[in-house]
Amino acid sequence: WTRLAGDGGGDGEKGGSGPRLKIHRARHLAELPSDVFPVPTEVGGTGAPGTLTVASRRVFVTAAEGFVELLEVQPEGRGRQRAADWVNGARVGTGDRLW
Repeated sequence: WTRLAGDGGGDGEKGGSGPRLKIHRARHLAELPSDVFPVPTEVGGTGAPGTLTVASRRVFVTAAEGFVELLEVQPEGRGRQRAADWVNGARVGTGDRLW
């Protein structure tokens, strides 16, 4: 989460040594104009890279530059699902970290 796209790195993991989380679809917010893709006001921009913010049934991860919105993920041992559904079932929320 501290690297820009294309710099390498692996899948996101929740909790360091916890279960792996494969990210299938995501969107980098810094690349989208605010009039086309408004960010909910609850997203404050604080937290270390990898910190989750859940707002308006949307899931954001603080990154080196801006945010990454998770759209579709696959928890270890499970099928692909919308990120909002993963957050509800995995009992994670704002302030938790992906490693």
